[in-house]
Amino acid sequence: MSLATYAHPAAFNWSTPRVEPGTIRDARAWARRELTGKGVPGRAVDDAVLMVSELLTNVLRQAPGAAELTLLVEHNLLTVTCADSDRTPARSESPDPISERGRDLLTAEALAYACFIRPRAGGGKRVIALIEMADR
Repeated sequence: MSLATYAHPAAFNWSTPRVEPGTIRDARAWARRELTGKGVPGRAVDDAVLMVSELLTNVLRQAPGAAELTLLVEHNLLTVTCADSDRTPARSESPDPISERGRDLLTAEALAYACFIRPRAGGGKRVIALIEMADR
């Protein structure tokens, strides 16, 4: 089943049949390479790479299975989308202050200009985060 989010010709897509710690590392490297190659400013690249890590960690912990990332650069806006096939709604909760876990979506929300969680047609969900970029 394809989790494809964008058919936009400028979108970069990455997918995995199962999110594991090694695939999160690979996704971070992919995002950095694609965004740097597209000329995205360093701060936005760093924010997007951290966001990719947090969103995929959320999939690993709450919705194990396939995931797809989409990066779309348009004008001064970078859209990072993470789609999964799990029907359980994504949760953004206040974590235990001494816990090392539970900040995945909170971190994404803090980095983003705006962050949305939307159901996908056919099941699953998409977390869509927008990062404003300085003039390029």
